Amino acid sequence: MKALPHSSNEKFKHILASMRADNVKLTIENDRMLNIMGDRLFNKHGYQEPVRQLIRSNLRDIAKLVIELQKTTNTKSSEEAVNPALFTNILLAARNLCGQDLTTGIVKHPAKGLELGTRFQALIDAVESTALEKQLPSVNVVQKSCSDIRRLFQLRWNLEFTGNVRRSMRDKVKNKIRLVPLA
Repeated sequence: MKALPHSSNEKFKHILASMRADNVKLTIENDRMLNIMGDRLFNKHGYQEPVRQLIRSNLRDIAKLVIELQKTTNTKSSEEAVNPALFTNILLAARNLCGQDLTTGIVKHPAKGLELGTRFQALIDAVESTALEKQLPSVNVVQKSCSDIRRLFQLRWNLEFTGNVRRSMRDKVKNKIRLVPLA
């Protein structure tokens, strides 16, 4: 198993080793902040099988968002993605991942849309807390950046993205064919 430079937990390394070998796994292995998030998720939830699935899923979702963001910006890591100037790009990356039709607003994978916002906010928390723990010289800049992007999430994420996701979920339920038994 490849040694991960940013993870300290051996069992978390086993979770990563069990992931499908693709560019998402490679992104997770090489990204310091995603490793830190994985360690924290592991410490929070433990090691039982359903929890390992949850941790893998969470990390894969945020890694996919980072990869999608890298296609349109010059970000190299998830830590660089926590930048208020990139918020519109983050929104577009989330829309692409969820399969949102920009003309109709319909989202193909609405559940993923709800999860991405939560996962990205967890990334923001990890970036900020790591900067505070390590007493980096740029801690004030990082805190300001995290605060600003959190505020953008509050002001614009729900309005511009989550509203369409919730509408798509409601429409799927309304349009579902229900079989009623004849008595």
